[in-house]
Amino acid sequence: MEATTDAAPVEPRSGVADEPAVRPVAPGELVAPWRFASVAAWIMVVFAYSAVWKTSVELGIGTWWLGARSSPQPFFVRLIPFAVAIAFGLVSSYPLRRVPLINIVGALVMAAIAIPDFSRSVGLAVIELAIAGAVLLVALGSLTGVVKTVDR
Repeated sequence: MEATTDAAPVEPRSGVADEPAVRPVAPGELVAPWRFASVAAWIMVVFAYSAVWKTSVELGIGTWWLGARSSPQPFFVRLIPFAVAIAFGLVSSYPLRRVPLINIVGALVMAAIAIPDFSRSVGLAVIELAIAGAVLLVALGSLTGVVKTVDR
């Protein structure tokens, strides 16, 4: 016995076949590789500040956001650099206009977090400024990945 298939071809639902699979990038947005690089930079900031925390504990010199070992800062104050990095990383992950400029502001906020530490430990403050500088370099580099016009 032979099985025959005389099924009619399946028609696509109305309009589904005409829609692109990927949303086009609008002018002012970052292309996907630069958006990924921006998010990756902010993730690395979280890890770098974890290293600053660990180094601060090992040296016994507290940053302003950690406080001294004898009188540590409240938990929410200790999380300020991490909250800033996570917030800017989340903003970078969305297809928003002006993400590089937002990331430049984030780098400046991270530099502002580092400034008070010059009175406690110059070494830790320099490391924190280097972290902010690295984010600034990624943000400035991502300016090259901003879509100028839409190809049609």
